[in-house]
Amino acid sequence: MITQAELKGWREELLALRRRLDGQIAHLRAEVMHTDFEEDDGGETNRSVHHDDLSKERATEEVLVRIVENESILRREVEAALERMREGHFGICESCEKPIPKKRLDLLPFARHCVRCADASQTNDEPKH
Repeated sequence: MITQAELKGWREELLALRRRLDGQIAHLRAEVMHTDFEEDDGGETNRSVHHDDLSKERATEEVLVRIVENESILRREVEAALERMREGHFGICESCEKPIPKKRLDLLPFARHCVRCADASQTNDEPKH
C-alpha cells in the first residue's frame, strides 16, 4: 500500500522532473532553430562554408532533434504518471494490475508496468505471475 507521504514524494519528484524537461526541451529546440550562417542582402553567406562543416552541423542538428524527441517522450510519461496519481491508479501495473514495487517507483516514478510486464513487453512474451 502506498502511503500519502510516499505519493507526495513521488509527485514532487515528477513535478521537478517535468520542470527540468520543459527547460531542456525549450533549450534544445532553440539550439535546433539556431544557425551559424547569416545571409547578406545578396543571399550569399557571410563566410565561406566548407562541405565538412555543413555536414557536421547537419549531424549535430539531427542529434539534437533526436534528443528533443526522447525528452518529449519522457515528458509525456511524466505527465501520464501525474494523471494516474490524480485518477488514483498510480503504482498499479497497466498490464497485470498488480502493485508496482516501491523500489521500482523510487527509480522510475513514471513507471507504467511492473518489472515482469515491462520485460515481457520487451520480448513480446506474456508475463508469468
